Amino acid sequence: MAILYTFVAMGQLALRVTGIPWYLYLRVTTAVTCGVAFSARLVLEACHAPSAMIALAVVGRAAVPWSIGMLWTMGEPDFEPLRARLPGAGVRLVEALRGRRSF
Repeated sequence: MAILYTFVAMGQLALRVTGIPWYLYLRVTTAVTCGVAFSARLVLEACHAPSAMIALAVVGRAAVPWSIGMLWTMGEPDFEPLRARLPGAGVRLVEALRGRRSF
């Protein structure tokens, strides 16, 4: 419950600062991240992996779709003010993911 509360609280803080609505954030990123993390947990528990290994694997597996989802979302027009603050490499990564050269 504490992890869920922290996730929601940090999400609310980030969304309040950026002015982005929850529905935009939850649209894909959260669903995919939870699905990947939960499936990794189930597989490792079925293999009787140690708790520390399960925790590290879940965090590692969740980081990939979350990062891709956040980078994809950064390409949305609503995120232009935030995208403008990214370093050049971050902007190029968003452009490459979206398949665009400029926004």
